[in-house]
Amino acid sequence: KELYAPGDKAELRVDAPFAGKATVIVVGNEVISSKTLDLTQGENAVDLEVTEDWRPGAYVMAFLHRPLDAKASRMPGRAIGLVHAQIDAAPHTLKVALSAPDKAPPRGTVRVPVKIGNLASGEKAHLVVAAVDVGILNLTNYKPPAPDEHYLGQRRLTTEIRDLYGQLIDGKAGRRGQIREGGDGDFSQRGAPKKIELVALYSGLVEVGQDGKATVAFDIPDYNGRLRLMAVAYDAQNVGWAEAGL
Repeated sequence: KELYAPGDKAELRVDAPFAGKATVIVVGNEVISSKTLDLTQGENAVDLEVTEDWRPGAYVMAFLHRPLDAKASRMPGRAIGLVHAQIDAAPHTLKVALSAPDKAPPRGTVRVPVKIGNLASGEKAHLVVAAVDVGILNLTNYKPPAPDEHYLGQRRLTTEIRDLYGQLIDGKAGRRGQIREGGDGDFSQRGAPKKIELVALYSGLVEVGQDGKATVAFDIPDYNGRLRLMAVAYDAQNVGWAEAGL
C-alpha cells in the first residue's frame, strides 16, 4: 500500500535470505515500536498497526540474524531490510488556487484573487504571496515553496544502525583493516547576474476570509517580462500552496 492512515493494518512482506531470529522496528524521530519473531527462509508476512506516532511517515526496519554453526562451517549471518511507510497527507493539505490575469501592465496595480477550496467552517487561515521575476528563479533553480512536502512528506532516516562486528566476524582468519579517506566533490557555482532592475514582490501576511477567499494586490514597476506567483497558506493544522504565471 502506498499511503496509510492511523488505524490501518500494515502488512510487511519480508523476503528472508535465510531462516533466523528477526527484530522488526518502526522508527520516526525515535523508536516507535519493536517486535522480535522467527522467520523462515523465503517470504514472510508481518502485521503492524499504524498509529498517530507514524505521522508524517515512518521507516520499518527488519534485522535478521542466524548464529554461528561450526559443524556446518557457517559464519554468523545478518541481513537488513528497510522500507518507508507514508501517511496520507491529503487530510491536512489545503487546496489553494490562484486566479492570475493573463497580462499585467507595467507601472500599474494587479490584483490576484486567492481561494482555499477546503477551508473548514470557522477556521482562521492566513497566506503569503510572492511575485518574482522568472529570470531570477531560473538563475538559481528556485523551486516554489511546498510546505506540505516539508511538514507532511518523507523525511530522511535519522536513526543510526550499528553492528557488533565482534559477533559477526571470525577473528581467527581476520587481518588488520585499512583506513581509507576521501574528500568532498567540487560544488558547482553559478556566476552572478548582470546589474539589472530586479522584481521580487511580497504580500506580507494576509488573513483569509471565512469563505476561504482573499485578494492580494501588487504594484508592478517599470518592467517587461514574466513573473511567477507563489502562494503559501496555512491554518491551525493544515498547509497548502499554489503557483501561477503572470
